Amino acid sequence: MTMRAMAFTEYGGPDVLRPLELDVPEPGPGQVRVRVGAAGVMPSDTGVRQGAMRPPGTAFPIVPGNEFAGTRCSWTPRRPSPSGRRRLRRACCTRR
Repeated sequence: MTMRAMAFTEYGGPDVLRPLELDVPEPGPGQVRVRVGAAGVMPSDTGVRQGAMRPPGTAFPIVPGNEFAGTRCSWTPRRPSPSGRRRLRRACCTRR
């Protein structure tokens, strides 16, 4: 399964952003996968795109933006809760 995303494969200005088809990542333990309905970028994303900020473990292609709204479509519980309910603490984007 693939997804469409605006991403970059080299550091630079806005012209390095390209629409790419990427594999949909599977959620790891305690993570969720969200079908994104709306996304936003922050000023720090500009620093990452320019190469001024390089978060540890980041590899190309990089999909900027960690602010989003959408529908949870898959999850992997960290561990079963005593009440049997699943709780969502926070959603994280994973980039592989």
